[in-house]
Amino acid sequence: MSFNVFLLSILASLIGAAIYAFFLSNREDAIRSCIVRSGKGWIKRRYVRIFIHAVRGEATAADARDLTHILLIYPIMMISVGWSLYYSHQSATEDVDQIIVRVENLKADEDATPDTPESIEKELHQARTQLDFRYPQIVTFLIFGHLWFFWMVFIRQPFVVFRRRFAHELNRFLLRIQGLASKNELAELAQLEAKVQDQQSATEYVNKMASIARRYNVEHLVDTFLLWGEPAAENDA
Repeated sequence: MSFNVFLLSILASLIGAAIYAFFLSNREDAIRSCIVRSGKGWIKRRYVRIFIHAVRGEATAADARDLTHILLIYPIMMISVGWSLYYSHQSATEDVDQIIVRVENLKADEDATPDTPESIEKELHQARTQLDFRYPQIVTFLIFGHLWFFWMVFIRQPFVVFRRRFAHELNRFLLRIQGLASKNELAELAQLEAKVQDQQSATEYVNKMASIARRYNVEHLVDTFLLWGEPAAENDA
């Protein structure tokens, strides 16, 4: 049954890939032209929205978010294997317990044959001991898998997206400021950028960016970099 489901999933993936290759692949320009010529509608609004997202750096953030979603397959697989081991362990434990009870009942039965093998009972107790020993290992495996999943979703993913946004905003600032700042200012900014290793050096770098941005009235380009409050104004004279 599971093998049939596996084959059906592969078949569905192949059909989806074939549909995309036949109808959409290498036709992006034609589709975009058709959307532009269309009137109002959900598709047109969605198309305009993705353009706005591209301008605001949402594309790089979305790429980072999608990559993190793909990486979630590892903790999900770990959790799936852990639950499979847990339920298999529970089933095996119940089976061993039932057999032990039957053996005990058989020993207590006066009509039972006197040659009831005691070795069977000993092996059953050994198996039960091994199952008890493996239980905390399986639980630890499950806990680690869940912690990994929550770390990926609630800690790693947001900060990966923040980093991509910072990268977009830094590139935007540096691109704009190249046409405004003097060569000396750009050289000093490059030197400070190369020295960024910790919070103190990062603060000096951001303060210099803010000083240059304030001088050319583009302070809004560095608003998201002011992680330690407003920098002190420098004497521009």
